[in-house]
Amino acid sequence: MQVEIIHHTKPLKNAGEELQFKLSNVDNSFANGLRRAITAEIPCVAIDQCTVLANTSVFFDEMLVHRLGLVPIWAEEAVRHLVYPRDCACQGQGCSKCQIRGRLHAKCPRESHKVNVFSSDLEFEELMIDVAEYGEAKKEGDSTIKAEEEASTRSQRPLKIHPVASSEDGVWLLSLGRCQEIDIQFYVRKGIAKEHAKWMTVGTVAMRYESDVRIPSSASFLQLQESDKKEWVSRCPAGVFDYEETSGQVRVVAPEKCIFCMECQRMEAPFNQTPEPLAIVRQKRNAQGLFSFVFTVESNGQLPVLSIIMTAVDVLTAKLRKVQAAMAGTLLPGEVRGEIIPTRPCLLYTSD
Repeated sequence: MQVEIIHHTKPLKNAGEELQFKLSNVDNSFANGLRRAITAEIPCVAIDQCTVLANTSVFFDEMLVHRLGLVPIWAEEAVRHLVYPRDCACQGQGCSKCQIRGRLHAKCPRESHKVNVFSSDLEFEELMIDVAEYGEAKKEGDSTIKAEEEASTRSQRPLKIHPVASSEDGVWLLSLGRCQEIDIQFYVRKGIAKEHAKWMTVGTVAMRYESDVRIPSSASFLQLQESDKKEWVSRCPAGVFDYEETSGQVRVVAPEKCIFCMECQRMEAPFNQTPEPLAIVRQKRNAQGLFSFVFTVESNGQLPVLSIIMTAVDVLTAKLRKVQAAMAGTLLPGEVRGEIIPTRPCLLYTSD
């Protein structure tokens, strides 16, 4: 397996990042599993529960809550310190280990015509986390640092959490008219996109096969006129082929742009008179029959795009370990063997 980063950019008018990389010498099932993990199984934080205390705007409560849930929140630190509500000791009732409380309060004064409310108006409760300030031991094997000294040198700082947006104001939520007011309390919790789309950390995960485009022989083009050659080259919407005016030959200039539209494979007059196909288009494979893929990942800004890909690899590794442990008849630490539930009722037949 080989990974090659093609380009990594950060658009000017977008809060996220875009990464394109090539994954070589892998099976298509592994590549598709990586794509699904990036899409739906990366932990993130989002507004999960809201209590509407006041709402005199023109929007229904459900519309406001839905908009708040889809606001992207920077979650690099929150993901490391928060646990899933289902795994918390509070059993999902809510505590400082599994949720962060926040509030959105805005009001349009009587003398104003309207007030715009943005995601930057969201207020989050400060969650203090421990920060270790002591360094490493002076020499290897030195055990002079005790637990009391470590505790005395620790400090606390608030957890960094804020909405993600490309502008200073953030995402526009709504506009309040004269004397209108909203007051909403909410809780930020950890989850994955498999549970709800508001925990999705990427906007696009595209995967395509790397193509192998070849022209078997130039003899087939000798039977075609110059106008026919230009027409055949213009069929490709991606610009894979090019016609040289001087030599009169058709060449493959950009095989990486092939989108497998198969326009070059259409056999109609006058291209059906050639002794062999004009071009061969197939998925690129190595000697072992493995493929190469080009991934394009666009993040929403909650997490760095490289961190998203590494987390997806860890998710796949953890799943494979569970499968390996199940096939070996063992359990991983902390797991409990559950009852096997049949997917369909069993029908018992008896003979007379």
